[in-house]
Amino acid sequence: MHRLYSFLTIVAGLALFGLASTTSGCSCSGKAGGRLVGYGAQCDTVTDCGGETPICGDRGFCVECQTEADCNNQQVCSRDGFCGECATDEDCPTIEPFCDAERRRCMECQADRDCGTAEPVCDPRGECVPACEGNAVCETGDICILDQGFCAECARDPDCPAGRPLCDPDTFRCEECLGNDDCATASPYCINGRCEECIQNLDCGAAGVCDADLECVTGCQTDADCTDGGLPFCDTDRRICAECITDLNCGGGDPACVNFRCEECAVDSHCDFDPALPVCIGVQCEECRTDSDCATGQTCNNNNECRG
Repeated sequence: MHRLYSFLTIVAGLALFGLASTTSGCSCSGKAGGRLVGYGAQCDTVTDCGGETPICGDRGFCVECQTEADCNNQQVCSRDGFCGECATDEDCPTIEPFCDAERRRCMECQADRDCGTAEPVCDPRGECVPACEGNAVCETGDICILDQGFCAECARDPDCPAGRPLCDPDTFRCEECLGNDDCATASPYCINGRCEECIQNLDCGAAGVCDADLECVTGCQTDADCTDGGLPFCDTDRRICAECITDLNCGGGDPACVNFRCEECAVDSHCDFDPALPVCIGVQCEECRTDSDCATGQTCNNNNECRG
């Protein structure tokens, strides 16, 4: 479950429990210690929340988590209320020792100096890659960012397609939006480079709720209200129809209920069915998490494979 959250218009002045407030298309946006809390949506009870931030936190903002117990597998809960691979460098493995705190993911590098001679350039994803001097060495559709020395999707807006017309200057990826101001009224929130309809239930009217896809849907009261065969169970706390509420609703090759979806795993014990893939990374069973999961003389690579 890794994200970029863009809120461009920052308005200083309102203080609530020591949290600064902004307005940028959200119902309200709040920061703690200079960091956005969740997507900034305020709440009084859990029914006010929804979408990707279904918990009404102690500080009055909708968040994905308050503690590690709210997250899956080996994820940590960051100060901004989201689950991720890391909050600090200490949470990261040796092969990806740096934590990108904004995206909550571990990276191989932060700068070129962290890379070796074979792959000397640190790209925006935090991966060491070969240097480029022209488009010929780049994957199809990518271009060489000559002043940076790495291949990426775009260098400026004209490099992007109509559906994703904006080039993010930090990631060199084409996006639908870079901030709420780029979105229309019907989908006013810029989340992960996409314009979304809602970030909390309060965006959807009295009978509506914000689902996991950040779309407004009619809320449910019982399982009988859930007529979509793929989403048969009603989470009565959040009034959303889901594929599962608990692990008991799942089975077969996807026994774990993770964020209301049946997945391959949430903890290592879900991977017992295959001794060759004994650890759960995210929601997939993999061969290794660290070198200690591998045989003597082997190391765990970036693809969670043991290689010697």
